[in-house]
Amino acid sequence: MAKMQKTGQSAPRPVENARKDASGKKEKPSIAERDRAVALLRAGKIVAFPTDTVFGLGVRADRDAAAKALFALKSRPPHMPLSVLCADMNMVRALVRINETARRLASLWPGALTLVLPLRTGASVSAVANAGLSSLGVRIPAHDAVRELIVRTGVPLATSSANRSGQPTVMDAETLVRTFGNDLFFLEGGRAPGGTASTILDVTGPQAHLLRAGGLSVADITARTGVPVVTA
Repeated sequence: MAKMQKTGQSAPRPVENARKDASGKKEKPSIAERDRAVALLRAGKIVAFPTDTVFGLGVRADRDAAAKALFALKSRPPHMPLSVLCADMNMVRALVRINETARRLASLWPGALTLVLPLRTGASVSAVANAGLSSLGVRIPAHDAVRELIVRTGVPLATSSANRSGQPTVMDAETLVRTFGNDLFFLEGGRAPGGTASTILDVTGPQAHLLRAGGLSVADITARTGVPVVTA
């Protein structure tokens, strides 16, 4: 089993958060479990959680050491930036500059759409998390528990899918444990409700360019926002 000590992260004692009720369904995380997740994130540790798309691994976005631990856990190349989850538009605006095209696309939030936008000067984002780039991928997830987690942590979360780099994305808590070991704290059992990664658009200029197909189709994006997406 992978041990968090290898990534510089102390190993939190796993909270039993895969309990089942009488019907066999996974119970929602308890208050104590949510409190534990917030405490770990504030301390710069890694937490796994389901989102509206896939299972994610997250750390606070403003600390280099936290981002380094996440890169190490995933064996992720350092030139591949992490995406950042925000709780609301105020948090997004504090990190990136939003042009008119992005403003229209942001009407699809909360949702399975990541927008790559110009990074604001002085934004509280780790250069490690962002791979030293002048742009940043941001998203507001359509998942109440994750947005609550971000609000309570007090900073955006730098995130990546719950998998070793280059491997299939983990879609349930049991596989998460088999992949990363029992010392990784995960907020909730069961499966991620979406099952498909977010669509990624580069909106650093006036046009929207497709970087990755995902949970929202290009046709749906254009139909709902009037923004044409360049796919070539």
